[in-house]
Amino acid sequence: MFLPHKATVAEPLHRLLSTKTPWAWGHRETAAFNAVKALLSSDSVLVQYSESRPLVLACDASPFGIGAVLSHRFPDGREAPLAYFSRTLSPTERNYSQLDKEALALVAGVKRFHEYLYGRTFDLITDHKPLLGLLAGDRPTPPVLSPRMLQWTVFLAAYHYRLIHRPGKSMGHADALSRCPLPAFVEDPAPASSLLLIEDLPAAPVSAATVASASAQDRTISRVLNWVWRGWPQGPFASEFQPFATRQHELSAHRGCLLWGDRVVIPQGLRQRVLEALHVGHPGIVKMKALARCYVWWPNMDDAITAWVSACQACQESRPAPPAAKGHTWETPKTPWSRVHIDLAGPFHGRTFMVVVDAYSKWLEVALMPSTTTEAVIRVLRGLFATHGCPDVLVSDNGPQFTSGTFERYLLGLGIRHALTAPFHPSSNGQAERMVRSTKEALARLDRGDWHERVAEYLFMQHITPHAATGRSPAELLMGRRLRSPLDRLHPDFAVAEPQAVPTHHGHLSQETRSLPGTMWGTSLGC
Repeated sequence: MFLPHKATVAEPLHRLLSTKTPWAWGHRETAAFNAVKALLSSDSVLVQYSESRPLVLACDASPFGIGAVLSHRFPDGREAPLAYFSRTLSPTERNYSQLDKEALALVAGVKRFHEYLYGRTFDLITDHKPLLGLLAGDRPTPPVLSPRMLQWTVFLAAYHYRLIHRPGKSMGHADALSRCPLPAFVEDPAPASSLLLIEDLPAAPVSAATVASASAQDRTISRVLNWVWRGWPQGPFASEFQPFATRQHELSAHRGCLLWGDRVVIPQGLRQRVLEALHVGHPGIVKMKALARCYVWWPNMDDAITAWVSACQACQESRPAPPAAKGHTWETPKTPWSRVHIDLAGPFHGRTFMVVVDAYSKWLEVALMPSTTTEAVIRVLRGLFATHGCPDVLVSDNGPQFTSGTFERYLLGLGIRHALTAPFHPSSNGQAERMVRSTKEALARLDRGDWHERVAEYLFMQHITPHAATGRSPAELLMGRRLRSPLDRLHPDFAVAEPQAVPTHHGHLSQETRSLPGTMWGTSLGC
C-alpha cells in the first residue's frame, strides 16, 4: 500500500520500536498516530485492482518528462488511483513536437500498465485535443501520417480504448508526475530493430472442452442443458428460450455440450470465434451459411453470418458486378473428373495463376504460374492428372497456350478430347470463368503474405464447403469422404487417433540373409 510521506509522518512511532530508545508516549507520538490514521482514511491510498470496475488511464507530457496515472472509476464518479508512473525524456525525445510528446505519454502509459489494460475496455485521457483525430480507436487512420505516429497507431490498435479529452486543469495528478519525473530512463530499441505486430498467430481451434466450459457459464444454454437432463417444464417460455423449446425433442447433451442433432450449439461467448473460423478465406454469405450448418447452430445464426459478412470490409470491397446475361449451359457430367475446365487468370497483384475445376464435384485447383507458356501449363496438368487421373474432356478458351500443336499432341497422347470455347466469348467456358471470378475476389480479400499459403487456405475451405449447386462439398463428391478440418474439434466425440505400431520383419530378415561367400563390398557382380 502506498502512502505519501508516510515514513516522515510515522517517524516518531518507528523510533519507539528501537531497543535504544526508551518508551515514552507524548504529544508528538499522539500527533503522528492521528496523522497516520488520517492517511489511511484519505483518498491518496492506492485502491486494490478489481476486474468489475472501469479503468481510466490519464497521461500527460511536459518538456522534460511524461507521467501516467491508472485509476478505477467508482459508481459515484470518483476516480481512485491504482498506480503511478513517470519517467524523464531522452535527449532525442526532448526534440519531439508537443504533439509527439503527448502521444508518447499515451503509448508509454499503455506499455507500463499492459497487464492491467490488455483485453479490457478502458478510458484513455489526454489534455491534447489534436490527438483525438489521430489515435482515436473508433476513427480511421489518417492517410498522411509520420512513420513514428503510424507505429504508435499500430501499437495502440491492439487495445480496446476510448480516447477522451480532458482539460489540463482537471489532470493535475498526471501533469505533476510529468513535471517531477523519475530520473531513471530505459532507452527504447531503435525503430529498425523494433518488432511490429503486423500479423498475429492463428488462434487455436475451439475445442469441445472450451464449448462445454462456456456452456456451463452461459445463462441460457446452462438452463437448457439442465432441462435436457431433468425434463422440460411446462410453457410458456421466455423469448430467449423459445428457439430451444421448439427443438426440445431434437436437443441432446453430450460431455457438457448441447447438441441439436449432430450440430454443436455454440454459447454466446464463443460465437465470435466460431464466426472467425467460418470466415477463413472470406467466403460469401451463402457458402458461409452452408459450412456453418455442417457443424454448429445457435438462434439467429443466419442473421449473425449475414451481419458478419456485411461488416467485412474486404468482402464488401470485392463484391462482384451485376451478373451478365446467361450464356452457354453445359450438361452435368455423370462421374467425377470426367470434364474439367481450365483458364488462366492475371496478372493479379503481379501474379498469374491457372484455375482448374471439375464440372461434376466443383473441386477447384489453383496453381501459381511462373510463366504462361504451353510447357508451364502442361507441367501443372501433369501433376494434377497424376493425382486425379485423366479426364474425358478438357475445356479451355482459345489462348495460345491451349491452341498450340504441343498442347494438342499432349492431350491426344492421353486420349483427352479438347473442347474450345467460342472466340471473344469467354463466358461460354462457364465453370472456369466463374471460378476465375470467385478466385480473384477471394484472393483480393486475403491478407498479404505468402501467396502459396493464402491459396492453400482458400482451396481447403473451398474443398470442405458444400456447393450451392450440388448441396455437398467438392471433397465428398470427388473423394467420397469429408476432409477433416479444425471445425471438427467442436464436436465432443472428436478424438485424435493414436498411431498404431507397425509389426516389422527386420528380425526375420536379419536371420535369413547372409553374405555370398568370396565376395567383397564394391565388387561388380556383372549384373
